[in-house]
Amino acid sequence: VFKKLHIKIAGFVAVILILTVIVLQFSTTFILKSMLEEEAKDSTSSLLSSLKGNIELQLKNYETALEQISDGQLAQTFLKDRNGDITKLLNDDLKQIKEKNEFVNLVYIGTDQKEMFTFPKKTFEKNYNPAERPWYKGAEQTPDKVVWTEPYKDAVSGELTITAAKAIVIDQKVKGVVSFDLSLDSINKIIENQKMPYDGYAFLIDKQGMMLAHPSKQGEDMSQDQTYKNVLSGQDGIKIGKDSVIAYQTVGSTGWKIGTQFESGKLLWVAGEMNKMVIIISAIALAAAIILSYFLAKSITGPIKQLITKTKAVAEGDLTVQSVVKSKDEIGTLTNDFNKMVDHMKEMILKVRASSGKVSESTDRLSAVSEETVSTSDEIAKAIEEVAAGATEQAAEVETVNEKSERLSVKIKEIENHADSIQKLSRTSEDASYEGIDALGQLLAKSNEANAETKKVEQMLQ
Repeated sequence: VFKKLHIKIAGFVAVILILTVIVLQFSTTFILKSMLEEEAKDSTSSLLSSLKGNIELQLKNYETALEQISDGQLAQTFLKDRNGDITKLLNDDLKQIKEKNEFVNLVYIGTDQKEMFTFPKKTFEKNYNPAERPWYKGAEQTPDKVVWTEPYKDAVSGELTITAAKAIVIDQKVKGVVSFDLSLDSINKIIENQKMPYDGYAFLIDKQGMMLAHPSKQGEDMSQDQTYKNVLSGQDGIKIGKDSVIAYQTVGSTGWKIGTQFESGKLLWVAGEMNKMVIIISAIALAAAIILSYFLAKSITGPIKQLITKTKAVAEGDLTVQSVVKSKDEIGTLTNDFNKMVDHMKEMILKVRASSGKVSESTDRLSAVSEETVSTSDEIAKAIEEVAAGATEQAAEVETVNEKSERLSVKIKEIENHADSIQKLSRTSEDASYEGIDALGQLLAKSNEANAETKKVEQMLQ
């Protein structure tokens, strides 16, 4: 299949194009992937910063409200003197806070006397001691700060809840703790309406690995999950894995991580679609290039095949062939030189024929002179015989002898003249023979050149 030159050219072009397409495919994928990853980092970072800012602002509002209550005169007076008016004022204050914060489920104050004052009103078991609850203990340990608990099951509602608590300090002693309860569902509402890029979702996880907000894993302990384990151990960043991409940032002093997660395939979807398009376009271009290169190669090898046929005809003795010059490139030059070679060979053949004619003519003339010489020799022999025969009659026929002698002298001169002519004709014949030999030598050289050119052309097509 690959013995023909046009097939070789088309195959070579196809291989080059295929390698080019492969290199283009890999380089495009690599560059596009890097660009998409950078774009993902920028877009998720900007979005998470905005979402983190909203959460931090919301938490800060809660903390500010708690600090206002814990440091306010009303709460401290209430813990000292629980008369009806103070209790009513405190209840109104808690009610106002609850109504202003839609995500707060319960506002309450727990005291060191095992008392609970809540809004809305809730009933607790008789043995319920707020001082033993995690939110109370946490606030008691750091009375100058608002503390946030880990998710726990609320004793009244049974819902998973987190609590923000601030100690109420009187005379440098913690006499009570004011707290807000937020269910995980309400925490989830803060971020669930946020549209995430690449069809992803947002999540919120605390520093112990408890999932505060998540479409399907809310309230679960993810501290041992390898995906989120890396999130907990890092600060702000983005993790691009084989199956998923996670971007995250730290929320204020809580240590929580707000993040977004989406499939890696969504990030690289554009790259995949572009790769498909590149493959389709490359396949079409490759097919077109192979077809065009095939016909281009055929246009090159066609004149060469014609030259091969003409050269074989010349090698077989046909010097009437001529090849038409259709281009001015190397093939056209080769065709033109071939025509010149055939013309030169024709001229050499004509010269050889002319020299052969001269040789034949000189040979004929030499043959005629030789015949005349033989005839003259015969006459001389006869004359000698006559002289010999008439020797006995010499005395009586002196005049006859003289006459015969004169004739003999004339014949001898003719023989000399004929001998000179024979010598000249011999020289002419010898010169013509040498010219014929030279012409035949040149013809043989041209024939060898034609055979060599034929072999070169055949090698080019192999």
